[in-house]
Amino acid sequence: MRRSATEASLLIRSHILESKSEVQKVTVQMLREAREAMLAEQ
Repeated sequence: MRRSATEASLLIRSHILESKSEVQKVTVQMLREAREAMLAEQ
């Protein structure tokens, strides 16, 4: 039982790290697009 809890904890941590990375990528892309849109308006 203890092993399963440890494995589950590792899987959850891994999932959280992957999710954070994806959110960061999306945020950076959105900032780039907003910047490009602002520059295009000038």
